[in-house]
Amino acid sequence: MAKDVMSTKELAQYLGVAEITVYRLAKAGKIPGGKVGKIWRFPKDLVDEWLRAGGYSGKEHKPKA
Repeated sequence: MAKDVMSTKELAQYLGVAEITVYRLAKAGKIPGGKVGKIWRFPKDLVDEWLRAGGYSGKEHKPKA
């Protein structure tokens, strides 16, 4: 059974990026997730939706007006 919520380490492995990248994206509000106490958690369904919508390319994305 797949986990519904991922830790920063699990998400980093899932995305194939460094864990520090996940922290930076989370702190900047660029990836769906939130803190439970001091620990970041990421709902897998929202992360998958974020990825389908384009995710993060390493560049700043400006919303179209």
